[in-house]
Amino acid sequence: MQRLATSPFITESGDSLNLNVDAYNRCIHINIGKGVAVFNQNLAKEYLINDSNPEIISFYRNLTNPLLLEEINKLSTNWKLIAEFSKLCSNEIFISYTDFENKIISIEDVQYMVRAIVLMNTDIEKYNQLFYHPFLVSYDMFLNTLIKTTVVQLEKNKGMHFRTEPNRDFQSLIESSFKYGFFNHFQNMLNLQNTNLVDCLEPQKQIAIWYFLSLLAKGNRMIYDINENLKSLYAAEVLNPDVVDEKLKYLTTLSSHPFLERTAFYNLPYHVFLKQISPKTDDFILVDFRTINLLKSSTQDLRPIPLVNNIINLVEKLPSKWVVLADYDTTFESLYGNSGFRMERLKNDKKDFILIANN
Repeated sequence: MQRLATSPFITESGDSLNLNVDAYNRCIHINIGKGVAVFNQNLAKEYLINDSNPEIISFYRNLTNPLLLEEINKLSTNWKLIAEFSKLCSNEIFISYTDFENKIISIEDVQYMVRAIVLMNTDIEKYNQLFYHPFLVSYDMFLNTLIKTTVVQLEKNKGMHFRTEPNRDFQSLIESSFKYGFFNHFQNMLNLQNTNLVDCLEPQKQIAIWYFLSLLAKGNRMIYDINENLKSLYAAEVLNPDVVDEKLKYLTTLSSHPFLERTAFYNLPYHVFLKQISPKTDDFILVDFRTINLLKSSTQDLRPIPLVNNIINLVEKLPSKWVVLADYDTTFESLYGNSGFRMERLKNDKKDFILIANN
């Protein structure tokens, strides 16, 4: 069984929602997740932020540390370089691929040639920072992953016949292979760290890698197996460098957000968190389950309807004002339509969602 977690894919919100949390003493966020609903609201006197995923909480706790942004910046810069590096290599790789197509050489020969081409081009000064040891953690592992992913893709595409020159389709194939290798290398590094047998990553580097992988992962999903190892899928679509730059700019702004100065972070199961903080009448509780049916928790029922229902069963007994947000489903109307709760169907720029609250 796999477990999943929504990454803190922070972006500015287009939600038609203003919670006005400054009217309350404490804003209690049971599951921070993507964090959008909190960061775009008026400031409360104090924030209590929780999430069942420790990586998410580590990320937010370290937002004010300039080393975290510096490490994310390195990843962003080298993400652009890996695309350029793949284009540089594609012409030479195409020659080997053509020989492979024509049955002149074997796939083992292709692997040898790809290794030689990559090694030759790593000596170019422009790409030194992409391959230097402090950035990669392991040069050999990175090199082997790039070569393996590229050769696998070449073997899969045998028979496509890219004509007699490395056209755009072939260059895109190599770029995708190299980027897939980039993604896999850093995922492997996190999993190696997770074994507790090897301490190969400094804390800020580890958090930065985790966050950057969340940008690259398919659907921005960080997928875990039962051993807590990442098994995320790399998104086939290319992450536009401009999008990365935009998010880094927003992170820089967010790192000095006034809300961080008055925030306490927790990494607890929901019921334990609520018991520990003892919500009161002048508190506001926010639960945002939009697209957050992906949790790193073996104890949660990951289906959205039961998950929301379980949360409402917890918060409806509390004296605080509470609001639950979830992706719209007609089931909610049948469940809570006559419950006396306030229900409202809202929209953002992507989809409808439902707001359920006590009066």
